[in-house]
Amino acid sequence: MKKNDYKFTTIYSLENLGAILSLVGFKNATIVALDISASPLEKARAHFGRTVFGFPVEYVQGDALALPFDNDSFDLVTTHLFMTHIADQRKNQVLAEAGRVLRRDREFIDEEIVVPPGTDLDKYKWFYATLADEFPGTPEQKAKVAQYMVELGAYSEFYPYGSEKSLVASMNSNGFEAHLGGLQEKRLYVNVCASLYQINARKV
Repeated sequence: MKKNDYKFTTIYSLENLGAILSLVGFKNATIVALDISASPLEKARAHFGRTVFGFPVEYVQGDALALPFDNDSFDLVTTHLFMTHIADQRKNQVLAEAGRVLRRDREFIDEEIVVPPGTDLDKYKWFYATLADEFPGTPEQKAKVAQYMVELGAYSEFYPYGSEKSLVASMNSNGFEAHLGGLQEKRLYVNVCASLYQINARKV
């Protein structure tokens, strides 16, 4: 993330991924953490060391537009609200790269937000504060997470999907069979809500 060189992003993503892998019963997974900037990776390495929830982790600096991995080399690719920060004309390139490194019949797991056309994106950053509601912890800890999220939003540029149809079409046109689930409605600001989806996209 060239503009979002922010420690919370990689650390938060790794912590969540490690917890999920542990909860669903994975035993032998190796996590590869990718970021375009060195600083978030260095901070994540300092925070976690060589393992996350017992899973070995490798830290790789690279660009999602040209992943530094071989074809058919991963069983799972995950992102979280990542495509929201990719310009529309580059979304297909990112998805094509995800599909390239995935093995056949394996999945790209994502969480994305669909924002109504005409939304004031300057106000959109406050959406990030609502993500703290899902964070386990004390009210004080939640408030700290909300502050991190708003700061992250302030550094971000937003290119969200404008409809569920465009989201699915984007996935499917790049060799995936996408399914949306886990719908949540999130209030962005007064009278404007967005839809947050869990995405399972199988490489076909």
